[in-house]
Amino acid sequence: MSSDSKNPFDSPSLRLKGKVALVTGGAGGIGGSICLRFAEEGARVVVVDLDILAASDLTKTIGEMGYESLALKTDVSNDADVQNMVKKVIDTFGTVDILVNNAAIYSTLSLLPCEEIEEDEWDKVFKVNVKGVWLCSKAVIPIMKAKRYGKIINIASGAVWSAPEHMAHYVASKSAIIGLTRVMARELGDFNIQVNAVAPGLIMTNASKNLHPESFIKRSYGRKSIKRIAHPMDVVGLVLFLASDDSNYITGQTVVVDGGGVLR
Repeated sequence: MSSDSKNPFDSPSLRLKGKVALVTGGAGGIGGSICLRFAEEGARVVVVDLDILAASDLTKTIGEMGYESLALKTDVSNDADVQNMVKKVIDTFGTVDILVNNAAIYSTLSLLPCEEIEEDEWDKVFKVNVKGVWLCSKAVIPIMKAKRYGKIINIASGAVWSAPEHMAHYVASKSAIIGLTRVMARELGDFNIQVNAVAPGLIMTNASKNLHPESFIKRSYGRKSIKRIAHPMDVVGLVLFLASDDSNYITGQTVVVDGGGVLR
């Protein structure tokens, strides 16, 4: 940014001005879109992903836009890795205000009837999709408690309600996230920490295209009230709201973002 350019952080209307946001699975798809929008809204963004090259590319893009970010390679299912991640964030930015638990096993799922899913795959899905959310939350909660402020947003899935066949391990893991969200919200309310979940329906990312045949995708969108393809930015607005002070009296909730496929 040139010296005579307007500092993007000068705007009083930025919804995340001065906040530090940690986004797991942040290198692409929904996570990448969240990182970009958070940066535009004034947050210093930590892009956490196993694909460090993609995470670094995204932080480079964010830097070229004039915003601050940090890329970290982290296995969210490994406690030592998670603790090291948080230490690096504290060393770089001093705190954590927002955690978006987005990392999950999805694109590499084996789509099989529940009785044919291998035990190793079941355990791997739960290790990342559930344990990973717990470990990352566990690591930042003491920081948030100490300053009596924090936002934790867990990415669940609309599949919990639509119950697609051959995804029992994934649906069960995302159901667990909703339960964990509720308990965390109950436990952390006295510390001014809000915990909510977002449950996207089928969102057109590379992961979705790789996992599902075109016939499944067409059938899925045909069942919705808003019959169009959904993109990551359709989810980002809600995540931004839950990360901002506009949602300070909302906690323990799960909001479905699926174009009206689930009506409740």
